[in-house]
Amino acid sequence: MEKIYSIIAGLLLTVSVFAQAPQKMSYQAVIRNNSNALITSAPVGMKISILQSSSTGAAVYVETQTPSTNSNGLVSLQIGMGTVLTGTFSGINWSAGPYFIKTETDPTGGTAYTIAGTNELMSVPYALFSANGTAGSTGAAGPNIITVSTTTTQTGLLTGNGANVSAVPATTASISASVDKNYVTNAQQTVLGNTSNTNTGDQTTITGNSGTATALATARTINGVPFDGTANITITAAAGGMQYFEKELVSDGENSIALTFSLGVFSKIHYNGALLKQNQWSGVGLTTLTLILDTRQNDKLTVTN
Repeated sequence: MEKIYSIIAGLLLTVSVFAQAPQKMSYQAVIRNNSNALITSAPVGMKISILQSSSTGAAVYVETQTPSTNSNGLVSLQIGMGTVLTGTFSGINWSAGPYFIKTETDPTGGTAYTIAGTNELMSVPYALFSANGTAGSTGAAGPNIITVSTTTTQTGLLTGNGANVSAVPATTASISASVDKNYVTNAQQTVLGNTSNTNTGDQTTITGNSGTATALATARTINGVPFDGTANITITAAAGGMQYFEKELVSDGENSIALTFSLGVFSKIHYNGALLKQNQWSGVGLTTLTLILDTRQNDKLTVTN
């Protein structure tokens, strides 16, 4: 009679397995007694076994639970969350199937299991299978990723990421290790490359001494004397608007002499080699000056304008 109950129970069991949180599966079954009546709203004792290879294969995992049925005789439980008798749920190698689930039930809620049923697990939750599943085939090769050193010279043609890259030239040490001369204009290369000797182009800042002066693009004049920066210039008295007056004084018998001459802003008057003070003559600031001096024979008056 017990064998008949097992067959009936097996036919009436409904199994629903789907992916849940890691290391557990949801299981549902409708529980009936030996009279085929639903067992509703009552605790039932259950023993769940995971069998490998066949319905009579070795049990790799066994646990017990005591869930309660609802008003329709449906029991729901999480396999992997019960009291473990054999194995570990996380240790099941789902790739080594097939696997079968065997349920044994005690309608009274105890451990005297009188109803049994076995069903093959037609699909294993993917999250559980992936831990032990067979590796997939190797995918197509992706694009090449090229790493270019910034400290060594790169030569040849670089390819990768679907495009060709022209040879990366070495940077010029005299400029900077971080400046590639292929990416600046010719004029900029000249300025960057010539850090000494001859420099061309606009020079924002110039330091040091020049070995040879370069003529000014437009010469200038100083008091009428041309100056282009390439040589020293000499400004003569005539060119500079200066006058030089020197006279040997001769006594007129009265031991005095009157002289009239023009004075400039920077005029100097020497009498017998000594510079006369301004308070020794009148008319300071005028363009002409009359100077009366007591003289002796061979005295000398010098006026420099």
